[in-house]
Amino acid sequence: MSNDYGYDIKLINVNKIIATEHHCKEHAYKLSQIIKVESVWTDPLIIEKNKFFVMDGHHRLAAAQLLGFSYIPCILLEYSDTRLSVSSWRSEFEITESLINQYVQKQALLPYKTTRHTLNPKPKKIKITINELTQNESTCSYAF
Repeated sequence: MSNDYGYDIKLINVNKIIATEHHCKEHAYKLSQIIKVESVWTDPLIIEKNKFFVMDGHHRLAAAQLLGFSYIPCILLEYSDTRLSVSSWRSEFEITESLINQYVQKQALLPYKTTRHTLNPKPKKIKITINELTQNESTCSYAF
């Protein structure tokens, strides 16, 4: 599955995705309720292509976990992708691929709202029903 900008979107098993920073539990819960009511997933996570850690979408990951989803739509990217921009929301952090890899190796989380990964052009909205995200692997034909 892909969108107009050539971003490859795959359904990734929730258990394979690694969070890299803390998130607001209240925001994740509110987001989970919106997704539940709308019955559709519209914004893929951005994850690192080889290690599956979250670049953007920690609240969406937490919402999917709260809802018991098996899969989440993700854009898989490498840091070398020219469409990706990396910065920090916090002045005391200089975000680099190396720093994030260090935290992933230590199984540690960066503080809330530390990393900022943005894509240009911004991915378009998608529509995947929440039923597709709760299927098991044997019935989910395009899961990665």
